Amino acid sequence: MLLKQINDDLKSAMKEKKELELGSLRMLLSAIKNEEIAKRPNELTEEDVLSVVKREIKKIKDAIVDFESGNRADLVSKYKEELTILEKYMPAQVSEEEVRKIVKEVVANVEDKNFGLIMKTVMIALKEKGDVDGGLVSRIVKEEV
Repeated sequence: MLLKQINDDLKSAMKEKKELELGSLRMLLSAIKNEEIAKRPNELTEEDVLSVVKREIKKIKDAIVDFESGNRADLVSKYKEELTILEKYMPAQVSEEEVRKIVKEVVANVEDKNFGLIMKTVMIALKEKGDVDGGLVSRIVKEEV
């Protein structure tokens, strides 16, 4: 389903001559194909495809940080556009307010303020609510502990 949507969007980008979107989707499909080759003889599941999308988004976010530190505003804006293109394939993210609320609940209920234990408990609780950025959770846990 997700793979079909990506392919349909690729065709649409070709027809509309959207060069940046076309390049981003080709890169994503290439990463998905590489994952498919690595998983042979098994077929990719929807979760596998989503995992590849997450991995590519993380690479783009890392590149944005690197280009910002290198004062390359032109590349930062390009990669932010690519990030927007790929993020539309991700499920809805849990809001920062919701994450903060759950972190506070977990910290209040745990007597041992072990960062790893709190992270694990929070991630388990958030998994039921939807997709969440681990970096965001880590930052909030550090603020609260």
